[in-house]
Amino acid sequence: MRILIFLISLLLTACGGSRQTAEPLINDEMRGEIEKFRTEKNLPALSFVLVDEERIESFATGVRRVGATGAVQDNDRFEIGSLSKALTGSLIARLVELKKLRWDETLAEVFPPGTTACSHSLKA
Repeated sequence: MRILIFLISLLLTACGGSRQTAEPLINDEMRGEIEKFRTEKNLPALSFVLVDEERIESFATGVRRVGATGAVQDNDRFEIGSLSKALTGSLIARLVELKKLRWDETLAEVFPPGTTACSHSLKA
């Protein structure tokens, strides 16, 4: 019985030792290029995100405010200003492409009754 427990322990130990870590999506060369671009364009901060099938990685560089020394962090939020309409249009186009929405769909059709996101009394 001791030999069986020893062999099982040995097997379990051996199985866990060969785990490999995945290569980062954003490597040092990319970080350098992102920092170079930020500096060349005189931007106070820049955030960069890469997504693959399994992971999301982000990298932020610069300062939170012009003239300040506080470094921007990967999880800081950025104001996108008037870009929200273009981004929303791009996202909707992607959902249409994936057949999850239609171009002729109204908000009342998309959101279920009782949702605060859309007043169903304002149907087109």
